[in-house]
Amino acid sequence: MKTKVEPGEVYTLREAAEYLKVSYTTMLRWVTQGTFPAFKVGKFWRIYGRDLLTLDKRRQSEEGQAQ
Repeated sequence: MKTKVEPGEVYTLREAAEYLKVSYTTMLRWVTQGTFPAFKVGKFWRIYGRDLLTLDKRRQSEEGQAQ
């Protein structure tokens, strides 16, 4: 996966999991439970880069506050 995520691009579940450094199973759970926004193209889940960036920013902010 690219190290830089573009807001207007669309990513697979596996690419999103890799970028966020979580397992594919965790990413799938977040998506199917509605915790993370995603959409299906046929039978495959896709995620917008802007949503990945938003979650990554929020996670970094939470980590900074915890320290």
